[in-house]
Amino acid sequence: TGGDYWYTDLFYLDYLYDDTGGDYWYNKTGWSWTDRKPPCERFGITCDDFDNIIEIRLRNNNLTGVRAFNSLHLLELKILDLAENKLSGYVIPGATLLLRSLVHIDISDNE
Repeated sequence: TGGDYWYTDLFYLDYLYDDTGGDYWYNKTGWSWTDRKPPCERFGITCDDFDNIIEIRLRNNNLTGVRAFNSLHLLELKILDLAENKLSGYVIPGATLLLRSLVHIDISDNE
C-alpha cells in the first residue's frame, strides 16, 4: 500500500530530483519524468516491507544545488548518503528532526 507516507515521500523525492539537477545525474533510473517509477523502484532508494523509504544512497551521482538535505521530510528514512556530489549550502538547524528515524548521514565531499 506504500506505507502511510507514500504520497508525501513521492513529493519529496520529486523535489529532491528537481532541486539537485536530476536531469544531469549519472544514474537517474526511475527518477526522470520520462522514466518515472514508484519510489521503491528508483535508483538509490531502498524500502522496507511496507514500502517506506528507509535508505537514499546517491553517492557520487552528480547532484548539484543548495541545501538539498533540508527539503527531505521522510519520516522512516534511516540512511542518507549524498556524499561526493556537488551540493552546497548548509544544513538548517533542526532539519534532522524531520528525519525522526535517521541513524546515518553522509554528506561529505560536497562543495
